[in-house]
Amino acid sequence: MKIPEQRFSRNEVLLFSFYAGFASAISQVIIIRELLNVFRGNELIVSIIFFSWFLGLFLGAKINRGKTGCRSASLPFLLAVFPLLFLSSVILTGLIPFIFPRMPGTYYSLSAEFLLAGVFTFPVSYLAGYLYPALVFLISPADDIASGGRIYFVESAGSFAGGLAFSFLIINFMNPLETGAVLLFCPFLYIALKSGKRALLLLILPPVILFLWSPYLEKNINSLSWNKTGAGTLIESWRSRYQTIFVESQQNEIINIYGNRLYYYSLPDAGDMRQVFHLIQSLRTKKDEKILLLGGSPGSLPLNLLKTGVREISCVELDPDLWRISEKYRGRFYPVLSKSSGFRIHYEDARAFLSNNGEKFDIILCFPPHPENTMLNRLFTAEFYSLCKSRLNDGGFMLTSLKGFANIMNADLKNYISSILKAYKRSFPYTMNTTGDTVYLIGSADRESLPPSPEVLIERYAKRFKTLDFRNLDEGLILNYTPDELKMMFEKSQLDYFQKNITAGIHMAQENLDLNPRAYWNYNMLLMEEEGGIVYRLLRLYYLLPLLAAAIVIPVFFRIWNTYGRKKFSVAVSIFTVGFTSISFMLLMLMLYQTFFGIMFYRISLINALFMFGLASGSYSANRFRLSSVPMFAFLVLGLLSVFLFLESRAETIFWFLILFLSTVFGGLFASLYACLDPEDHQDAASFLYSTDNLGAMIGSILTALFLIPHFGIGPSIGINIALIVSAMIYFRISAHS
Repeated sequence: MKIPEQRFSRNEVLLFSFYAGFASAISQVIIIRELLNVFRGNELIVSIIFFSWFLGLFLGAKINRGKTGCRSASLPFLLAVFPLLFLSSVILTGLIPFIFPRMPGTYYSLSAEFLLAGVFTFPVSYLAGYLYPALVFLISPADDIASGGRIYFVESAGSFAGGLAFSFLIINFMNPLETGAVLLFCPFLYIALKSGKRALLLLILPPVILFLWSPYLEKNINSLSWNKTGAGTLIESWRSRYQTIFVESQQNEIINIYGNRLYYYSLPDAGDMRQVFHLIQSLRTKKDEKILLLGGSPGSLPLNLLKTGVREISCVELDPDLWRISEKYRGRFYPVLSKSSGFRIHYEDARAFLSNNGEKFDIILCFPPHPENTMLNRLFTAEFYSLCKSRLNDGGFMLTSLKGFANIMNADLKNYISSILKAYKRSFPYTMNTTGDTVYLIGSADRESLPPSPEVLIERYAKRFKTLDFRNLDEGLILNYTPDELKMMFEKSQLDYFQKNITAGIHMAQENLDLNPRAYWNYNMLLMEEEGGIVYRLLRLYYLLPLLAAAIVIPVFFRIWNTYGRKKFSVAVSIFTVGFTSISFMLLMLMLYQTFFGIMFYRISLINALFMFGLASGSYSANRFRLSSVPMFAFLVLGLLSVFLFLESRAETIFWFLILFLSTVFGGLFASLYACLDPEDHQDAASFLYSTDNLGAMIGSILTALFLIPHFGIGPSIGINIALIVSAMIYFRISAHS
């Protein structure tokens, strides 16, 4: 099966380039989302996915330096292979829990996640990198120094279009398999029409069948994987804008709800809420309170609190689909809750609600998941606790939870708890804490609002308990209950241990902040320490990661110096730094977006689209106006300095402007540096520049997420990027003059 014409017109090559960018952008975003649906959704895994993606681009571009096959008719078939690889990755990613079973609500080890992320990302990105030099060669007259920038512009424009299509169409109306079917349909249709053979029109049937069959296939993949790993039977799944929601039934008696396969809560939950309910009751000093519930199960707790004299409970939940799905099962066990006049639901991010709503409350309850990523870490920072304090009435208190201890605390757990407690005590200087696997922090700005000791609290509740009417409450909360059960939450020897190891040394702890997410890093180090393995040892010896990066980079640059000479070496240093800085900037901005504005799960494609639009605009402008590299380096420094303005203002408009402005400079630098090569062999030049750019991005993704941010924080990490760009600019200018 061959296409008769073996050379393609200029417009055809541009069309191929646009499609490659379009398919690449969609594939990258969906693969990230699918992997985060199976793995822990933190920046460590995102950095590994980026590393694998750029490794594929680097090797693909590096290997395809020769002209062999570029004049053949193989290019349309390579474009058809792209969605086939993408579909394979999506299907196999969905089957990971079936192939490698795990306990419900648990993670794979980080070592396994790193390896699997690479396996399912690399093939698609390798092909994308392999195509770029070939496309440059096919469109390049011998004297055209702009060809590399031109293909870069068209691919980036395709990526921009793909990001927009995903953000406004695909995310709402198509699942990943349907998307892959559409991507496969396009090259198959081209091959059939170009060949002139009607029989080849049969090629379009497989993607059409896959498109129609995909909902059934996806449902069966989910069921197959869940039945292998779940505690019960999967009865429902739903892709919302924010996550994939799974509902599991255990013998029709217990409903377990998961988001991205991570356990959220069970219904009914009276047994789980028994101690928390009575802890809240023991802390109350009046009736008719207004309570704000941030996170946690929407099950028995708010319902039963309303039955004890609470005036009103406001619950904040970001994902309306999660609430909608939970509600029909919640109604089975707690039918009164949805009908209660004292219960309100707000579909909003918790921090946005606290910032934008001036309403005040008597009690704030916050039971977030552990800070496995910066979006969750933002619910454990000093800035968040300050917001909560500003929404409390005089005499009010805040009750929150974090991972505790049952035995001796290791260094990582001490660092984790200390970083949060120090942030908490900045806003709530008067605190109490429980003990156990979950530690509850009770904080107030007023000394008089909290009892002086746990003994006084329990004694006071024992007297009140006799006067309370609990007849209308769930039996699981009150059956055989006595206030002495609270002593299990305030075990004296563990309180003394906590005081000795945490409270006494709190002034030495690194405080958990928005721009220095210590709890996020310490918690992930704690998980890795429990898993053991090479990843933990590598990150514990912090200097090993930069040394490994140097061991990869130095031989590459040594070979460039010996093979190409000083001129190309200076260009390689420049484009490597641009690649490093571009991905470092993206990771920093993604973390800042999650910290300031909340979940980015549904925003990744839009951010990527705007970034690609900037790359396309920059490469087009550099080609059109023959822009010089040195002034563009200066603009890059100016843009990175402007990130500090965003840190101060936290205005979302500035975020989007910075993504567009800096990506435009990155794209312009790539095109102008290609022109500096003054190539005779365009495919070799494209391979050289594109691979070096992606080598920088590959190293930048790892070092930013696993070294710069953990050891320096976000602000200094931006400063290090600025220093790298300034150094590259100075070296490039000196090399150009000499």
